[in-house]
Amino acid sequence: NDKAQIVAANPAAAKTFGYEEGELVGLKLEALIPSRYETKHIEYRDQYFHAPKQRAMGKDLDLYALRKDGSEFPVEVSLSYHKYEGKLLAIAFIINITERKLTEQKLIKSEERMRYFVKNTPVSVAMTDTNLKYLLLSENWLREFECDLHEEMVGKKHNEVFPNHQSKWMEMYEKGLKGEIIRNENDLIINHDGSQEWLRWEVHPWKDDSGEIGGL
Repeated sequence: NDKAQIVAANPAAAKTFGYEEGELVGLKLEALIPSRYETKHIEYRDQYFHAPKQRAMGKDLDLYALRKDGSEFPVEVSLSYHKYEGKLLAIAFIINITERKLTEQKLIKSEERMRYFVKNTPVSVAMTDTNLKYLLLSENWLREFECDLHEEMVGKKHNEVFPNHQSKWMEMYEKGLKGEIIRNENDLIINHDGSQEWLRWEVHPWKDDSGEIGGL
């Protein structure tokens, strides 16, 4: 209610916060919020009761809740309201997002490892999206093909900026984006000055978290 007392809570809420069923009723809402957020929360709570509306709480912010045992956990909160016997009540829909956060952290670490590997691998490696725009390039790639700095190359299309790009490779990219792994041990390249060069290369598709091909 407008005095921050919990007037009702379902069994799932009690379990989420580590209380027995019915224990939450009568507690001050601040009992479920880490003390470092309390002052700001009281301010936001008063604002909400002044102009209630359905909305997500703390959009683009990391929100944390407090269990009975004092431990904290990340949450996602949506707010709504209801009038009962002439009194305004706020309704909070709370989701424990601990597993989601752990998954996000693992993904970030995985991406950081991949970026480090690609950048420092001793061979020439480039990673593109499905439009052949560069996402990552190894230092060796930048040196060997005399490219711009990494930051300047990211976002540029491989087939437009790669030195002496061969039109015959476009068919190979299409196959790769359909899931094929393509290799060529002896690819003869005729440079603009008439000189010849032999390349050995491989193209592998990579997949995103949903299992869809994200590029080459």
